[in-house]
Amino acid sequence: MAVNAARGNAEEFDTGDVWSIFDGGLAGNKGFIINSFCNSENKYLSKTAKHIHIHYSESAMEARCTRLKEPGSQEGVALAQLETIHIVSRDAFQPSKKPRKHYSGCSTQGTILGPVGVPSPENAWLLTCADKTVMHGPMRAEVGNKVEDIEVADPARQKRRRLDSDCEPSTFHGMLTEVPSELIHSYTTAVAT
Repeated sequence: MAVNAARGNAEEFDTGDVWSIFDGGLAGNKGFIINSFCNSENKYLSKTAKHIHIHYSESAMEARCTRLKEPGSQEGVALAQLETIHIVSRDAFQPSKKPRKHYSGCSTQGTILGPVGVPSPENAWLLTCADKTVMHGPMRAEVGNKVEDIEVADPARQKRRRLDSDCEPSTFHGMLTEVPSELIHSYTTAVAT
């Protein structure tokens, strides 16, 4: 609770605080996420949680997979289209019913946002591999196989080691700005307005 500690109160949420934590599409993270809010004595803070689901469109997720993998290699693979946002606050709240800002036909009474797209590759924030390594620091995870372990019959398709000067998206799991905009529109508490 670094934010509360900086305010001089690490023992409880301030009235009006609303935390939105995304589970990255891993449903097993719920307990860990909700129980992460502790005071200086590692006792759980008094809180309530709402759970909103992001429904990513199938076509957007298919395009993302095709962009990241060889076309056709994902044939028969299930597309993960759901992500949960855990909205945590001190006191229970239910926003008054109003239309969603970006998703027509939906309101704040529902528990689903969507269908949501994903950023196009042309709009991705690009970094050099060297800058990306610095940005992610020790949290950076190696992915894929070692280059020398890959055997491909067609040398033209052989993967090559990325150079520090190569550019790539800062994240391959980016989100459209409409999602945080929607959360601010829908879940701003009365105290915070």
